[in-house]
Amino acid sequence: MGVSRAIAAATGLLLALAAGARAEEPGPYLGLGAGPSWLASAPLRRGSASSNITFDSDGTAIGSVGLALDRSWRAEVEIGSRRDNAQGLTAAGDLTHWNRVSNLTFNVETGSGWTPYFGAGIGTLRYHASGLRMSANGAGDDDTLAYQGIVGVSYAFTPTSRFFFDYRYVRSDDPGARDPAGNTVRTEQRSSTVLFGFRFTLSQPESR
Repeated sequence: MGVSRAIAAATGLLLALAAGARAEEPGPYLGLGAGPSWLASAPLRRGSASSNITFDSDGTAIGSVGLALDRSWRAEVEIGSRRDNAQGLTAAGDLTHWNRVSNLTFNVETGSGWTPYFGAGIGTLRYHASGLRMSANGAGDDDTLAYQGIVGVSYAFTPTSRFFFDYRYVRSDDPGARDPAGNTVRTEQRSSTVLFGFRFTLSQPESR
């Protein structure tokens, strides 16, 4: 009987916490997330030479600092990292992508602890090519324009903490890197990421 009462009390506490945090409170927050990602195969071009490359991804990790402007809109700055192994007939190596993106997202209130959201972001992506070779040339770093779409859902399990799960599609504008001779090596970047993480509100929620 005592165990049943303890379970009932714990269940009631969790439901009360979730009910008290249905809407996202305005204020600053931090976010952390990680998950699997998939980078689409792409051509690797240097002058008239071309090689098709495929990728095996080690996954993605992101961190974000944001501001909930009200209970619907959020603005944030995200820094993410992705590592991929590139394989091709005449090209191979490792790619690490660093992206710095500003996102704007919209929360859809449901009157429960669950909050669907969607958004978009724009920023820059840096290719760090380690050992990437095409013929006899390695490649260095380069920055390029990047943009992404986001759709997901979050769940409030305390008034200041949320679990989130989302899908992100990232595309960059003709990213490239330079080989030791100064030639530019171009490719394409289209990636899908399934992200799991947490957001933590830094300010206390409003009284209701």
